[in-house]
Amino acid sequence: MHFNINKKNLIILCTLMLIILIYYFMQFIKINEFINLAIFSILYISIIITVLKFNEFYFWRVSVLFMAFFSINIGISPIAYYIATGEFCSEEYIIILVAALCFLIGNFIYNSIEYTKAEKKIKKRKEVNSNVLIAIALILIIISILADAIYLVKNHSIILNENIENGRIMALSGNGIIIQLMYLGTIGLCLLYECVLKNKFNKKYFIILACIVIPLTLIKGFRSSLVMPIIIIFLMYNKIYNINNKKLLKLAIIILIIIVLIGSIRGGTNIYRSTISIFKNGSINLSNILRAFPQHENYKYGYTYLINIIMLKPGPDMDFTLWLKDILNITFNGGGVTPTIIGEFYINFGVAGIIIGMILMGLVSKKIEYFYNTSNQFYYSSFIICSFINTTGGGIANIEISLLVTTIIYFTTILISKNFYKVKKQN
Repeated sequence: MHFNINKKNLIILCTLMLIILIYYFMQFIKINEFINLAIFSILYISIIITVLKFNEFYFWRVSVLFMAFFSINIGISPIAYYIATGEFCSEEYIIILVAALCFLIGNFIYNSIEYTKAEKKIKKRKEVNSNVLIAIALILIIISILADAIYLVKNHSIILNENIENGRIMALSGNGIIIQLMYLGTIGLCLLYECVLKNKFNKKYFIILACIVIPLTLIKGFRSSLVMPIIIIFLMYNKIYNINNKKLLKLAIIILIIIVLIGSIRGGTNIYRSTISIFKNGSINLSNILRAFPQHENYKYGYTYLINIIMLKPGPDMDFTLWLKDILNITFNGGGVTPTIIGEFYINFGVAGIIIGMILMGLVSKKIEYFYNTSNQFYYSSFIICSFINTTGGGIANIEISLLVTTIIYFTTILISKNFYKVKKQN
């Protein structure tokens, strides 16, 4: 392994760093708010274009997908917040720019590394037996449907409350294990789709099961429960058919419409207010976090990564977003506070956490992309990408359990498959 630095990309990176540094010092003098916002917007767009350049303007690259979700969850939040309120926070602007730049630095470092032929050698993995995969997928779907039924019977009066959002949160409280079992349906559905792509499962049966499982995912009221399986399925499809940028943009529009509609129904607001709320929430949440830590709350040094695991035990324990809402002493109807990946790094390790964390995210994005491109594990490689981009809104803590559960299920499936092959050979 050795470094081969692209000088043009290095010059672009250094130029962006210098301009952002100048922009930081400009905050010490009074600047017109609109001009300040305009400079931030130009710098942020410049970083996005550079990310695209570093990834050959191909939208299916993991780094590009990550930055797309990063932009929705936090990157363009200050612009939406300014449109809604006319207010701005220069400290927040700088932190967002530094975080995006650090992610870009991580990409640059990875792109500068050249591996030897021995290091590039791809380890061949045996494909999972389709019969085993189908059997486990159907078992997961059945467990999920049963968990959905238990959840509905237990909480139907709360869920059907006049205040949909408050009813949803009350229903979720104390049901950690049931909720995790409800997620198994989407895992099973995606496993079946892998078999469909390999012509091992009937497409019509898959569509019937999808029509049952997907509506049930909406019971919990989480947008990600519907959006993420759709993205995973398209990522799996892309491994065979290479979806072009135009089709991906169409998918992005559909996903955005779904997010807005669910947010509108959940919050009882019109579509315009729901759209502004989705984009400005990241800015509000990050501002609250910056004011609270470490002035009123000490840095947590990794504790937030344990909160959702603690929630699994029976009782009224809060998940990470509700815990953060309580810590920030914020009161509003409905769910918790999503910290964004920047906020989560800051809560645990301050500004240093953001810088180091985002550089690592930039490096990891390229490693995940390599795994996706070289793996014959359609579902698992696509799921890893989906989990990674999902950290932009809820942070790493909010993907831990689903990542752990899916990894255990998938590799258990592989072990069963290997034993299946052994038994078959003996016979």
